[in-house]
Amino acid sequence: MRLTVLFVVLCGLAAAYVPSSFRSQSTAGLWADDYDLLFEPARIPLIRGDRVYTALSNLVSGNDQQFRGSTNDFFLLGGSTSLTAPIYPGLLFDRFANHDPLATGLTNSAGDELLGEGRAIHTELLDLDSNGTYDYKREDVTSAEAWNENETTHGYFGVGYKAGSLRLGAAFAPSISSSQSVDPARNYTFDRRDSSLVDRMLTYRENDTFVGFDRSRVTESNIIVNGWYDFSTVRLGVLGSFAPLVNEERHDYRGWSSSDRSPANPSIVDFSREQMLDTADIPHAGSRIGGVASLFYLPKPEIESRFYLRAYTQSLAVGADAGGLEAGRIDSFCHPGTASGYDTTLHKYRGREMRQGISVSTRQLFTVTPRLRLGLGLGFAADAWQDSLEDSTAQRSYYAYDNGDSISGREDFQSTTTFAEEWMTRTTGTDRVLTAPVGVEFKVVEPLALRLGASPTMTWKDETTVEELTASSPQYTHTIYGDSTFSDRLGDAQQNPGSSETRKSVTYSTGLTYGIGYSPIDNLQIDLMGFSRLTDLRYWRLSVTLKF
Repeated sequence: MRLTVLFVVLCGLAAAYVPSSFRSQSTAGLWADDYDLLFEPARIPLIRGDRVYTALSNLVSGNDQQFRGSTNDFFLLGGSTSLTAPIYPGLLFDRFANHDPLATGLTNSAGDELLGEGRAIHTELLDLDSNGTYDYKREDVTSAEAWNENETTHGYFGVGYKAGSLRLGAAFAPSISSSQSVDPARNYTFDRRDSSLVDRMLTYRENDTFVGFDRSRVTESNIIVNGWYDFSTVRLGVLGSFAPLVNEERHDYRGWSSSDRSPANPSIVDFSREQMLDTADIPHAGSRIGGVASLFYLPKPEIESRFYLRAYTQSLAVGADAGGLEAGRIDSFCHPGTASGYDTTLHKYRGREMRQGISVSTRQLFTVTPRLRLGLGLGFAADAWQDSLEDSTAQRSYYAYDNGDSISGREDFQSTTTFAEEWMTRTTGTDRVLTAPVGVEFKVVEPLALRLGASPTMTWKDETTVEELTASSPQYTHTIYGDSTFSDRLGDAQQNPGSSETRKSVTYSTGLTYGIGYSPIDNLQIDLMGFSRLTDLRYWRLSVTLKF
C-alpha cells in the first residue's frame, strides 16, 4: 500500500481526473489550456467565456478510444462559466461502474469456459463387475461464481473570485471508489451422488458450499483554498489542500462441507461435517495536507518563467477495531467411533502509514514566433514513506476422539492446543526523480497545431522491508486420555525471529508524446492523441470541448 507522488499536484486537487489536458499531455506538461486552470480555483477567472465538458472530452481516464465503437467510458458532465463575474464557478461530475464476469473454472460440453455464474453436470456410468451391464452411477453437479465489480464517483466544484489584481478561489472535490471480487475457488457448490443401479440406492453423498468476497472502498474529500496576486511582471500564487481519507479493506469467506458414507441406511451413522470461516476487516483513516507556491515572471510578452514549490504530508492509522478471525469445526461420526474438534485463530491489527514529499520545478515558455511555441522544464521531486503493521495472533484448537468400543482407553483422548505471537512488518522507502521535459507547439495552419513533447526522467528508488517477531508464546498442547492419564507438550521456540529485505533501483526513461489541436470554429476545440496508426481510427484518442 505505497503511494508515490511525483510531479502531479501533490495536494491531490486533481486526483479524480486526468491532471492535465490533451495539450499539456502532448507537450510533456509544459503548455496548458483552459482545462488545466479549472483545478486551481483562483485561476478559473482566467478562462475566457464558457466551457462544456462531456463524455467526448475524455478527461477522466484520458485513454478512451472512442472510435472503437464502445469503451468503458466514464459518464462525465461539467463546465465553467463567466456569466456570473466577478464570481466564476466550475463544476465536474463523473461516474463509472462495471461488472465483469470471469472464468469460473467450469466448461461446457465443447470445452469452452463458463463465465460469471456457471453450472456443470458430470455423469459417469460404471461396470464394476465387468458383466457387460452398467451397475454403478456417479453424478457430480458443480456451480461456481467469478466476477469483478468496480464503481468510481468523482465530483469537483470550484469557485473563483476576481477583484483587480487579486484572485481568490475555493473548491471541494469528493471521491469514492469501491471494488469487489468473487473468486470461484471460494464461491462454489459441489454435490456428488453415488448410487447402485442394481438396487437403486444411494451409496455415497457429498456436498460442499463456499461463499465469500474481497471488498475495498476508498473515500477522499479534498478541500482546496487558493489565491493569486498579479504585479506588473510577476504573479504570485499559493494553494492549500486538506483531505480526510478513509480506506476500508475487508474479506469474508465461509464454507460448509459434509459427506455421508451410508445415506440409504439411517441405522448406520457414518458421516462427517466441516465448517470454516475466514474474515478480516482492516479500516484506515487519516488525512493529507498539501500546498503549492507558484511564481510566474513575465519579462517580455513572448517569455514566461514559471517556478513551483510543492509539498505534502499524509498519515493513515489502522482503526481500533481492525482484526480478523479464522475458524474451523469438524464433526465426524464413524462406524464405529466419533471425532470432533475446532480451530480458531484471532488476529488484532495495529499500524500506521505515513508519506511526505516535496518537489521544485520550473517551466520556461517561449513564443518564438506567432506560429511556434517552445517550452523547457526542469524538476526534482523526493518522496519518503513508512508503513508499519502489527499482527497479534492468538490460536486455540480442540480435538476429541472416541473409538466407539464403549471402553475408555488410551485410544480415546481430548487434546487442547494454544499458541500466540506478534509480528511487526515495517516498510520504509524513498523516491527521487529528476526530469527535464521539452515541449513544442507549431501551428501548421491557423486552426491546426502540431504538438510534440519529450520527458527524460531519472528515478532513484530505495525500499527496505523488515519483519520482526516482537512477542511469542510457544505452542502448548494438553492431552487427556480415556484411561485418566494426560500429557503436556511444549512446541519449539521460533528459530527465525525476523527478516529484512532492501531493494535499490535506478531507472532512466524518456516519455515521448505527440498530438494535434484543431479548432475549426470558435465554439469547438478538438484534440487528438494516439494516432500513430493513421488508417486505424480505433486507436485514436479524442477530446472535444465546447466553447461559448
